[in-house]
Amino acid sequence: MPDGGSVATLTVEAVPTARRADVLEEPTGVTIHLPPKPAHAADAAPVVLALSGDSVDAVEELRQRYVHALTDGTMSLVDVASSATCANGPPGKYRLAVSSKSREELAEKLSAAQVVPVPDSPRKVIFLFSGQGGQSFGMGAALYRAVPTFRWAVDECQDKLVSWGFEEMLPFIQGTLSKDESGPVLEAEHTALFALEYGLARMWTAWGVKPDVVLGQSLGEYSALVWSDVISLDDGLRLVWQRARLTRERCPRGSSGMLVIMAAPSVIEETIREDPCYDKLSIACHNSDTNGIVGGDMEQLKVLEQVCQQKGWWHRMLTVPYAYHTTCMEPILDEMFNLGKTVTFSPPTVPIAAALRGIVVEPGDQSAFQVTFQPDYFAQHARRPVLFQESIYALAARDPALASEGIWLEIGPHTTILPLLRIHRAVKEECVQMGSLRRGEVDEEVLCQALARLYCAGATANWHNVFRELASPRV
Repeated sequence: MPDGGSVATLTVEAVPTARRADVLEEPTGVTIHLPPKPAHAADAAPVVLALSGDSVDAVEELRQRYVHALTDGTMSLVDVASSATCANGPPGKYRLAVSSKSREELAEKLSAAQVVPVPDSPRKVIFLFSGQGGQSFGMGAALYRAVPTFRWAVDECQDKLVSWGFEEMLPFIQGTLSKDESGPVLEAEHTALFALEYGLARMWTAWGVKPDVVLGQSLGEYSALVWSDVISLDDGLRLVWQRARLTRERCPRGSSGMLVIMAAPSVIEETIREDPCYDKLSIACHNSDTNGIVGGDMEQLKVLEQVCQQKGWWHRMLTVPYAYHTTCMEPILDEMFNLGKTVTFSPPTVPIAAALRGIVVEPGDQSAFQVTFQPDYFAQHARRPVLFQESIYALAARDPALASEGIWLEIGPHTTILPLLRIHRAVKEECVQMGSLRRGEVDEEVLCQALARLYCAGATANWHNVFRELASPRV
């Protein structure tokens, strides 16, 4: 072994000796029983191979050792990767990490990967819970089959919905739900998005990646509220289901829509206010200094599209059947207010950027908590614009390090928030931005790529849990 602490590892959280090796315990205390890892797992699932050392030379020596192990062929791909990545010892300052499901490709990537230094201080991590726009039939289906922690969390939501007599959402994730627009597809779609985000957050936490702050965009704010313990899982799931039901039953489908425009929200707002032909339109989302979403009457949106064309503004009509966060949601507001009165709000245990207000509510800030989270919160959330732009500025003002070098991890079925961060003036290029999943790509491969990037950014992870889950039999 090279001098200078050249252990091939990232920080692995200590596991009590009394805990069985085939049991993975969630932070909530719920225990998930996993099948034991096969003696020789097939080289079909992607893996991460991560190395570290106290010097570049130390990592280079490890690199050569594991390139040889991969090309030698006497050990399985999983065994080579896990022996390198899960070795005991503290992580070094210099790291490299690669991922692949192919022995040959992993060896090639390992040979070419750059050794990078990690920051002396840990980077802050923010969980970004996606709103609508990235969901699709079958989202997370492969992840559901492959990762027990994710599956357990989704099943927990599914079981609750069924026990309450609500429409189940698991067929949406599995891609087997009938697309009958006359039926409660919207309830299944929205609760599936919520369950997927809840499952991803549980998975990342079980893998040792925990947020220092959370933010949810639009529907994703329900997930953020649950994750910060402001509301319970039961209340969050019920609210999402009821919101979807009320929208489907009381709002005319297809008569309204949403148009994203690449222009300053203030300029967009001035444009629609100056002309009475846009009296049924309003700003629904303040995304960034140069991006906003207008919602309202579909016919007026089509006229606005022509104006965007004339002004040279990039624009795109979103594939949503309702104009959320506009007057089109007024038919559901009374019921949402009544539902809000049944919810128990608790002070956050993790700082949360409340996009309805555009502020950050800290644990222990009782005044901000009481002012922000009132029974009318969810009615206002349905009707008022999403202050995403203002929330990012509030986060940057609270913690400049988060905006300058933080890890921004999107929790959702596709990267819909990350493009907004890249054009936000408060978020610097030095930040590490990554998604949990990407539409059209293999779930496990995207996750392994994210794990490799997290490692090289200096984050910690529970690699024993990662390898036990990714190497477990599929269902």
